Amino acid sequence: STNTQIYSNRLTGMKSHQNVPDGTAAISVEGSTGFAIFNNFVQTTGEGIAFGITLRQSASAILHFNSVSTCNTDVQGRSSSLLMEECGYMQARNNILSVAESGIPISLDIPTPTLDFDHNDYYSFDGTIALCNGTRYHSIADWSSAVGMDATSLSVIPFFTSDSDLSINQALLNNTAVPVAGIAFDIDGMPRDPSFPDYGAKEYQPCAADAGINAVTSPQNPLPGGVQTVT
Repeated sequence: STNTQIYSNRLTGMKSHQNVPDGTAAISVEGSTGFAIFNNFVQTTGEGIAFGITLRQSASAILHFNSVSTCNTDVQGRSSSLLMEECGYMQARNNILSVAESGIPISLDIPTPTLDFDHNDYYSFDGTIALCNGTRYHSIADWSSAVGMDATSLSVIPFFTSDSDLSINQALLNNTAVPVAGIAFDIDGMPRDPSFPDYGAKEYQPCAADAGINAVTSPQNPLPGGVQTVT
């Protein structure tokens, strides 16, 4: 197909299944051009391989302002918030690709990527950023250097409201995205900030006085016991 739009959907509880060895997907596009995927909530669950968005043998597309939470348990670690195979040029801005259990935020199987990705948030519980042609990356700097994109992307926990409500509660994603022509509203039809929108499908209004903990860096497991300094 060509010129298809997939937008403003809440696809939650998309369940993996152990009888589907290649994995299930909430949004799957194959052999298409000129499509747009934006302003979607996507959440996976279950105990098998699952993908938030899969794109195969497709090109000339845009992916903007999507919030994807991979919550399924996958002992193989093959699940991914975004899987791309044999794809041509695509542009992606202001997406949140988050892995809560096991998997990879973005996985590419493209010999020579011709992609335009930037201002995205890649987060996983174990610090994995991406997998590209068999190589795993654990920092935005290494990932950006290897593929020549995502120079200003982030890797921060989005603090989703719940597994199914992917509204963010992360101040670092507030007013730090970039405007995208033609996408002036969020998933609920609320206006996006014309100059400094938020990452993900839903615009976020933080508290006037906003403080919180993004990470506990020490102590680390296994805990030795006794009095410890928490950093």
